[in-house]
Amino acid sequence: MLGVLGVLLVGTALLVGCKQPAPQAPVAEPHMQPQAPIRLPIPLDKAGYKVDTTFWFIDPDPPRAYFVGLNIPFTAGDGRRIELIDAHPVKAKVTLHRMEEGGAETKMVLKAPVKISKPGEPYKSEWIALPDDVANSRRMGSYGTDDKTKIDGATYELRLGSAGFLPKGQYRLQVELLEDNPALKDMPAYLIFDLVPISK
Repeated sequence: MLGVLGVLLVGTALLVGCKQPAPQAPVAEPHMQPQAPIRLPIPLDKAGYKVDTTFWFIDPDPPRAYFVGLNIPFTAGDGRRIELIDAHPVKAKVTLHRMEEGGAETKMVLKAPVKISKPGEPYKSEWIALPDDVANSRRMGSYGTDDKTKIDGATYELRLGSAGFLPKGQYRLQVELLEDNPALKDMPAYLIFDLVPISK
């Protein structure tokens, strides 16, 4: 009887000692997460609003540069929005990180053009890293029509920062609005991470 009890006690000790490893969270594969380009709704009127999103970037063919910006859709009768968004630029903190194995994150450099030409000289700019990760929206272009009386379905894009050419991988984009902008209340807008348009 004691022999049987001893065997049972030893077996129980072995089961307790052989602790099973905790299950690991599955690694997100590209097909399981959003892929660039991305487009997320964002209000533009309140300081402190944050976007924190993770996505995969797959190399375009042929290679193209990417940018972080804002997309403003228009419908008939919205012609004044172009003047409104130009008069009230959006100020935001913007960072982009590449997510490495093991949980580390590598910060990517976002750049914006800065005018370096003097008054009276032809316009000249230089691309520099965003100072303190702070960006001010800059007009990038409008698509659909240039006629403000016929803008149904057109879009207006603003650049916050250029990411340049990126290696394939998983990325984290974080954006925080830094200023109240009541003039832009209720203006429909989207935060975008998209290909830089090809000049025509």
